[in-house]
Amino acid sequence: QGKARGTAAKTPLPVPPVIAPTMHDPTQEMLLGVMLTYPQSLSRIREIGLESLFEGTYRTLAELMATFSDEHPHPPIWQELFTSMEQPEIRELAARLLVDQGHLADMDWHVAFEQCLRRIEQRHLKELKQIATTLASLTPGTDQYQNLLARAEAIRSKKSSR
Repeated sequence: QGKARGTAAKTPLPVPPVIAPTMHDPTQEMLLGVMLTYPQSLSRIREIGLESLFEGTYRTLAELMATFSDEHPHPPIWQELFTSMEQPEIRELAARLLVDQGHLADMDWHVAFEQCLRRIEQRHLKELKQIATTLASLTPGTDQYQNLLARAEAIRSKKSSR
């Protein structure tokens, strides 16, 4: 009697899913915020190239925003785009941008944009230095060596397109 009662009381509780923390890149988020707040910035961003300024989820969202901006009157109603997104990580990023964009309202977008470009340049220089240091300790011709060379070339090509 006690066992049956004890067994029924031990029904497992549902375990909440583990949600991986989202990486935040303040520079890329600032650039997306500039696009969101100042649609006229899109021509300058396109001039440099979305692929040179954004990576990963940030680039995906920037591409969606650029396409949406082309297809809709200015200023675009971003909420229309963001509610139609299917990928949760992009929806989360878009929601964060909508909530956080208020600080950009009184800012000169040109200044913010140039600051972002300098930060990207600094990050690329730092990464190139790290790659050079690592390459010095590796045997040329190994897969890791070749992968690092390819990464360094990708960084340099992004840099040259700006």
